[in-house]
Amino acid sequence: MKRLTFISVLFAVVLLVSRSYSASTYEIVDLGALSSNPTAGHAINENGQVTGWGQRSDSYWHAFVASEQSSINDIGTLPSADSSQGWAINDSGQVAGRAWNTTSTYHRAFLYDGSQMTDLGTLEGTSQASSWAMGMNNAGTVVGSSDDSSGRTRAFLYNGTMTDLGSSGLETLGGTWSCAYDINNNGQVTGWVSLTGGVTRAFFWQNGTAQTLGVLTGDGYSCGLGMNDDGTVVGFSKVDGGSDLDKNAFIWDSVNGMRFLGNLGSQGSEAYSINSQNQIVGILQDSVQRAFLWENDVMYDLNDLISPSSDWNLLQARSINDNGFITGLGIIDGEYHAYILKPVAIPEPLTIILFVIGLGIKLIVYKGKSVS
Repeated sequence: MKRLTFISVLFAVVLLVSRSYSASTYEIVDLGALSSNPTAGHAINENGQVTGWGQRSDSYWHAFVASEQSSINDIGTLPSADSSQGWAINDSGQVAGRAWNTTSTYHRAFLYDGSQMTDLGTLEGTSQASSWAMGMNNAGTVVGSSDDSSGRTRAFLYNGTMTDLGSSGLETLGGTWSCAYDINNNGQVTGWVSLTGGVTRAFFWQNGTAQTLGVLTGDGYSCGLGMNDDGTVVGFSKVDGGSDLDKNAFIWDSVNGMRFLGNLGSQGSEAYSINSQNQIVGILQDSVQRAFLWENDVMYDLNDLISPSSDWNLLQARSINDNGFITGLGIIDGEYHAYILKPVAIPEPLTIILFVIGLGIKLIVYKGKSVS
């Protein structure tokens, strides 16, 4: 009877351990500030380097590169500009983003190679037009949006020269306006495209062929904001007529189509980034923002996965790499700072269960020997 009771307790412990395993917990790294002013992290590469933007003492915003090992490095801006933002960083440390002059209405896409920032130009071809780099892969291929000669916003792909994706596959979807947000290492692109009648849909593009990804419900619009190397896309879908907060985060793949990620009771949500393990990060939206993590079909408020003693309030999670490192925007001591979240190593559930079972077997054998 005692042995039976012991075995029952043992399996109860195993069941409790297996059910108690959930998302990772995180250690937070404060990336600091430019001249004690706000900073925001926007993208993180596989080496843990972050790009984003921060406000300088002269009130201009500049793109930066930072990591846990190195302090924030202001990478400057284009010669004709006074401000910049870093939107994407690849594993070589190249940064893509936009630069602008606060006295002008135009902004320009740039590519930074570690020492020099290059103006990528526009589809329109003159200085009286805008472009914006939003995504980049490890080959240094950049995607974004640009004005064309007709004054329309068009998705572009830059690989030494700027190509209009609106004339390279997206035009088959029926619309004339588009924007590209991300490109993976297989050259697949996502963003949004307008269809006939002005309806806007998230798209998936590869090698001159494009398809729309639909919407979650109704006749609203959708936008693809990030994708991994498997071609899985994340973004948001919005019901037509709703407020700007009425966005719903989605995941899309070619097998299951578009699925709602949830919103943890908030009015809305947006998904920004997905890694190779299908971990997704983004924001929950009400009157305030909260950063979220989605993994294994469960959504978590990232504020619940850091130590309460850290005093951080995580507002946005913008990017996650394949190691599970996350960057975004948070508040610490009343200031807006860029951060890195590092997963805290915890034993896998199977490892814990096997350990408990092994310990139990040893105790049973020991008790059996004691009785004999």
